[in-house]
Amino acid sequence: MPKGAKPGERWGGRPKGALNHLTQSVKQAIEIVAEGLGGAERMLAWVQADKANERLFWSQIYPKLLPKEIKAEHHGPNGEALRFGVLAVPVLTDEWEGVAAKLQQAQTKIHDKKQ
Repeated sequence: MPKGAKPGERWGGRPKGALNHLTQSVKQAIEIVAEGLGGAERMLAWVQADKANERLFWSQIYPKLLPKEIKAEHHGPNGEALRFGVLAVPVLTDEWEGVAAKLQQAQTKIHDKKQ
């Protein structure tokens, strides 16, 4: 009688996606420390205290919650698959007010040239 798993079969081992014990322990320790330091309320106060902190939150902390890759597939009118990705980048509005005005001016110039 043959031994071993059949193709596609799994015998024993850690379930797919399960964290190892060290990773679980480290995450639990970090959660305990974070709660001891004030948890979400303290983090919110820190972010609101300084624009540099808010920039760090949006650029370094928040993206860790986002999926690393977003895949989508759509079939175009000719039946071929169209592949595209989406990049979401939160920005601070006060930094972009001047950029928005320049963009509007550029769009106006392009529109005027077409007419």
